[in-house]
Amino acid sequence: MSEDDRSRQTEHALLAFVAVLFALLAAAVGLSLYRAYQLSIERTTVRVEAASATVATNAEWIDALARQALRRIDETLGDEVISGSPHGVADLREAVEGLPGRALAYVVDENGVTLYSTDPAIKPVGITDRPYFQAPAAGVKEFVSSLMVSRLNGEQIFAFSRRLERAGRFEGVAIISFSASILQPVWQSVDLGPG
Repeated sequence: MSEDDRSRQTEHALLAFVAVLFALLAAAVGLSLYRAYQLSIERTTVRVEAASATVATNAEWIDALARQALRRIDETLGDEVISGSPHGVADLREAVEGLPGRALAYVVDENGVTLYSTDPAIKPVGITDRPYFQAPAAGVKEFVSSLMVSRLNGEQIFAFSRRLERAGRFEGVAIISFSASILQPVWQSVDLGPG
């Protein structure tokens, strides 16, 4: 074997060795990046699960408080929803006192006409097309709306409502609305970042 042949063989062996080293390095970097990606997903999943539990706990708490307040409103109205309580709005304020955020209470008759409200900026608006009125009017005892825009002030709200029934007859709906801002402290506490 000539000197050139041995030199070429050495070059080929050296190039093969470098190629193998490069492939091993690329595989190690790829594996490391993949593992870092998997760990990032696992950490994010844990944070999201913890945030979901926090949000769910707060939502359950708000739901329980709103349902209790709606029952108090129903009881306060007595036997006659339309003539209602002699104290009217004062009784509504007492029923929602202590609720978190800026909770507003309304009692509407079977036609959606407001009888009582704790909202100082109340004005006549149609609500008969809103799910929080339609569901109780159709026979649902209690209802929780999805996020919507208030027709009174343009805020994002969600509403809890309760069917008011006397002697088996639909008499109206008791409603408590919360501004979506009530959940702001919850979102800040879980700190998931923008979006």
